[in-house]
Amino acid sequence: MRTTTIGLAAALALTLTACSDTSDDADLPQETTVPAESDEPTSEAPETDAGASPDRSIDIRGHEFAVTLEEALEKSRAETGDGIIHSVGMDWWLDGTAGAWVWEVDTIANGEEWELDIDATSGEIRQTERSASDDEEKALDLEAIIDYEVAMASAQESGRVTGWDLEWDDGRMVYSIEFEDDIDVTVDATTGDVIEVDG
Repeated sequence: MRTTTIGLAAALALTLTACSDTSDDADLPQETTVPAESDEPTSEAPETDAGASPDRSIDIRGHEFAVTLEEALEKSRAETGDGIIHSVGMDWWLDGTAGAWVWEVDTIANGEEWELDIDATSGEIRQTERSASDDEEKALDLEAIIDYEVAMASAQESGRVTGWDLEWDDGRMVYSIEFEDDIDVTVDATTGDVIEVDG
């Protein structure tokens, strides 16, 4: 009987000791999970309107537009079909308060004169004019001329370039470069020679 009592007492003591150990666990530091550091920047760059057209006040000489002249010509051909492209250029298009720099492409196709204004930033056709025409225009030979940027540099005028046109005049292809202050410079599109300065 005495042996049984001692055994029960020992078992009870062990049980109480085990219970008291759980209270000590509350004082131990708890394991925490720290998020892994990321190489990504924590702040985002401010958003910009990548599709916005450049302001009218820019100098288009040396400015690189999102839509190239070649892309504008492809857009024009898709709209008009095969035809004779006899004039191209760049100008500021304005409709009320909305404005944009546009490629101007004039084409004669299937007895009609097409005048397209193609947004130089978005590629959208801003304006289309169509009219019956029996004019016999000569197609521009875009492979035989200097680039329009070279033509603007050849003009050798100070001031901002506000537009230009390429077309046939007196049997030769010429660039008409428009500067601010109403100065127009005519440049031979084949040689780059300045033909005339007006203004």
